[in-house]
Amino acid sequence: MKMLAGYDSHGTCRISFASFCKEYYEMIECLSVRDGIVKKLNSLYEIGCGCGANLLLAQRDQLEVGGADYSTGVIEFARKVFGTDSDIIDDEAINVPAAPKYDACVSNGVFPYFTSEEYALKVLEIMLEKSNLSMGILHLHDKERQEEILADCRSRIENYDERYKDLQKTFYSKKFFTDFAEKHGLQIRFTTPDMAGYWNNSYVYNVYMYKF
Repeated sequence: MKMLAGYDSHGTCRISFASFCKEYYEMIECLSVRDGIVKKLNSLYEIGCGCGANLLLAQRDQLEVGGADYSTGVIEFARKVFGTDSDIIDDEAINVPAAPKYDACVSNGVFPYFTSEEYALKVLEIMLEKSNLSMGILHLHDKERQEEILADCRSRIENYDERYKDLQKTFYSKKFFTDFAEKHGLQIRFTTPDMAGYWNNSYVYNVYMYKF
């Protein structure tokens, strides 16, 4: 499932299972703890869940889980894992229903592939409505470092511009998220990924927003 999630697809990207689990538990901690205030999570929903690798870890931790992904193939795999009666749907992020609600709603590595900030804003509104306690958006490409990121990609991947000319990549400033949090009266926190073996660590960031 880790491989299907795309963590082993790059020539220099070899993420161990231990490293993958470490990021998951750091995510759960960030979703449930704010400034020393702890809220126990009982459920987790993931937008862009892929085959459900994160959700499987959450389910093993006794959390109720649900998710959505636009890729029919990976959702079919996820339904084999979680059952056809699970809350796992095949649809675009912008079509995710607000009900049922979950304690936390996350999206990992998906926002960079949204078509625009306007689309991303609509997904944030859905996540806000769907979550009881917190929301997390992970592996965002830093807009302030866009040219540096692209230069690194070109140095690592031969014919990068030609090979990925049709791949949408949206970069986000942190202000995009602080403005959203301020508008909705949410507490906000930024973190830096620390996944061993992931070459992109220094170029991306995570954001967590809290209702508590």
